Amino acid sequence: MENILEMNPVWKVRSNHALEHATLHILSTKVTRARVSGISDAGGFWLLGNIPTDLVMESAREALQRMQAGETGLAIHENCGSNLVPSIVVSGGLAWLAMAGTGDSPRKKARRIPLAVLMALLGFEAAKPVGPVLQSKTTSTDHFNGMLVREVLCYKPYTFTVHRVTTEFQMG
Repeated sequence: MENILEMNPVWKVRSNHALEHATLHILSTKVTRARVSGISDAGGFWLLGNIPTDLVMESAREALQRMQAGETGLAIHENCGSNLVPSIVVSGGLAWLAMAGTGDSPRKKARRIPLAVLMALLGFEAAKPVGPVLQSKTTSTDHFNGMLVREVLCYKPYTFTVHRVTTEFQMG
């Protein structure tokens, strides 16, 4: 049975996620104080932030070239949501555990709140090292052979600037 993380389109999303991170790394060296976030899918990724379109294209292509040349560390980004998932799950679970057994008693619940907060904070910090591992093993990949940055389109709804980076995978 095939590993679900290696199935098409899952690996395309993972490849685009890695390229999104690498592009953000490259952009951060060219644009200071730009607030940019992204989200990936099987056809590419979206970048939300006020950045020139030509710079997005240049950075995405440079990022892909560098990743294809072996700089796969660019795929890991410290601000990725994947880094937060383990911390949120562990902190929420420990806070819930601290509140377990209080029933409907407001007094019991009130006395346990400091314990729940402490457990949540400890859980959040303890789980932080798991985020980059989760990111490197599940949400990003190194499938870049045959990958191309096809185009970058810019949309400006209201006061936002949104770029769509479209990728393509050529097999063979």
